[in-house]
Amino acid sequence: MVAVVEENATLTLNMTARGNPAAITYSWYRGAAKLTLGTRFRQDAGVLTVTPGLSRAEAGVYTCEASSSEGSTTHDINIDVHCKENDQNGPKPKRPTRVSKTAHVASPKRPLLRRFG
Repeated sequence: MVAVVEENATLTLNMTARGNPAAITYSWYRGAAKLTLGTRFRQDAGVLTVTPGLSRAEAGVYTCEASSSEGSTTHDINIDVHCKENDQNGPKPKRPTRVSKTAHVASPKRPLLRRFG
């Protein structure tokens, strides 16, 4: 999935997973680096909020990993950040500030992230 956002927009990525057992933990990565949570990147379960806003340097692949005691799965979202100056000379990007995915059970033991909405 590709999401196009305007530079300095606050981005919320929402991933939910369901599995058996129901105790699922979430981890977020940009590229291969695990995100350091704090004031810039905030996480509440599978919801990652990037604030005060994205820069073009922060464009790239963001990955959510959902894990349980029985296994894990990942889902990638490619974030493309457009600056306002470039937008005046071309088509305006969609400006989603919320990207959502949900998970359905693929097997009783492994959570699965799938596209939602």
